[in-house]
Amino acid sequence: MADKFLSQQALDSRKHRHHNLRTEDDARRIKSGQLDLKLLRDAGLLVNAALQPAVKVEIDSLHASKTGVEPLFRVFDQTDQFLGHYFASAFKSLAT
Repeated sequence: MADKFLSQQALDSRKHRHHNLRTEDDARRIKSGQLDLKLLRDAGLLVNAALQPAVKVEIDSLHASKTGVEPLFRVFDQTDQFLGHYFASAFKSLAT
């Protein structure tokens, strides 16, 4: 865990932008992704080892953000064990 957490400005600058996610239909097509574990740790979060490889995702809901609408995903490991909820901006990559 980081000794000093990221400021809001630093966190905002390191968030990942997924410009192909404009609608709920776009988000529903996403099936997997790779979380930015360094970003999560630097933000002060505990990171489960199961988040290391690519994870399975499914859309939970959409939330308004400064840059538009951001999907919130339910995240599962490769055995379909639920691991938590993560916003699209926490993912390095997302795939259909």
